[in-house]
Parts: sequence; structure tokens; C-alpha cells
Amino acid sequence: MPKVKKCTKTKALRQQTWVSVTSGSQTKLRKCKSNGNIADTIVNKLRKAYSKAADSAKAIQMKRYMRDQFEFYGLSAPERRAIDKQVLTDFKSLDVKSHHQLLLLLWQQPQREFQMCGTDLATRHWQVLAEDEERCKASLDCVKELITTKSWWDTVDMLAVNVVGKFVLRYPTSMVPVMEEWVGDDDMWLRRTAILHQLKAKHNTDQDRLFRMCLQCCHEKEFFIQKAIGWALREHHKLHPQDVKTFVQDNKARLAKLSQREALKHA
Repeated sequence: MPKVKKCTKTKALRQQTWVSVTSGSQTKLRKCKSNGNIADTIVNKLRKAYSKAADSAKAIQMKRYMRDQFEFYGLSAPERRAIDKQVLTDFKSLDVKSHHQLLLLLWQQPQREFQMCGTDLATRHWQVLAEDEERCKASLDCVKELITTKSWWDTVDMLAVNVVGKFVLRYPTSMVPVMEEWVGDDDMWLRRTAILHQLKAKHNTDQDRLFRMCLQCCHEKEFFIQKAIGWALREHHKLHPQDVKTFVQDNKARLAKLSQREALKHA
């Protein structure tokens, strides 16, 4: 009887990654297939290098500072970025899909250094993520998952200002309506992102949109929303001080005291 050659799939094709995704109060798992195992290879290299440079004493302090929400290796930002640069040097030509898979996999890891690596990566490669409008839409969906998973100000604000904001400036027709949706979303971090996304727009800031979003959320008691409103207005005040002063004065009864103080901090 002739031997039958067994057909097997490669490990890279079989391997799947489960990523925890939180939206509002619900958490779900998203399954994505690894493309050629590149994302896994990068994360494994990062894990090995992070572990080697770990500082347990600093890790305890960093965890406490972040209200015990995340685990840490105890690496300072310069230390972690030096490792990231060394590891990622061999993976400079990742396409959009590979970026998405890598970002989602970084968010699956328990140590916060992985998410900070992903935040820096998205910031540096935002133009790759927004190569064209369709890819930008897919990238915004990916970034939305990052914003609503393991959410805290350290990652959310960077993504809001340095990634989402640039997406909106590049493709306003398709991106602005998403920001209008996010500012009314149940997830507080998406609302904060919508308020902050124009923080670095400078002369390209849509003042009407900024003021409207501030008023849409000004009733909230949530600290991170009140702070975001004040921060966004303070940044806009640098270029349009009188407009911001007038806006705050006209809405003094509606804006939280914290938002007013932050908005006029340098007035």
C-alpha cells in the first residue's frame, strides 16, 4: 500500500491570538490570526529583553503609581525605548495589517511596558496606518480597541493626540463623523479622546467642533472629562485667547470649575 504524505499546516498559519477587548462595562475576546508569526516574534524578543533589564523595586513603585491596575517590569521610558528600538530595527517594513496584529498582541500582554511600546509604535508609524482612507478606517477601528482596552490616561492621551488626531486631519470627511459618535459614546475614554483629538491641530483646529464637544460633555462629574475639557481649551487659548475667554465666560454656569481653571490657567 503506498504511503500517503500527510499534509500539515505551518504553525504560523495555525496560531491564533486572543485579545481582550473592553467596551464600556463589557469585555470580549477578539481572535486574530498571526501573519507569518511576525507579531509573536517581536513580542517574544521584547519580553526577553524587558525581563533581562527588569527592576523589581521600580516595578512595585510604578504599579502603585498606576493604582495597581497594571504589572510592570520596572523600566524607565528611556530604558524601554532603547530596547524597543533595538528589537524593532529588524522589522521596519511592516504593512498595515501586521501593525494591527502587533498592536493588538502588545495590548494582550500583562506588563504595561508592552502597551507603551505599542503607543510609541502607533505614534511613529501613524502615516503607515493612514496610508490611504480605507486603511485609515481599519486603523481607527484597531486604535479604538486599544483605547477601550486596559484604558488609562498614559496610553489613551497619546493615542488621542498623536494618532487619532492626525487621522482626522488627514481624512476629515470620514473621520470627523466618527469623532462625533465617540463624544457621545458610553465609554468615557472614547469621549475623552474625542475632546482631545484636536489638541495639536493648532491653526487647523475646528473651533466650533471643539466648543460643541466641550459643551456636550460639560455636565459630567467625571474628573478625566472635566480635565480634558480644560486641557483642550487651554491649548486652544494659546492661539485664540479671546475666543476661549469668551466661551468660558458665556458658559460659566455650565462648565465645571476644574474645566474653567484649566482653560484659563495661562490667561
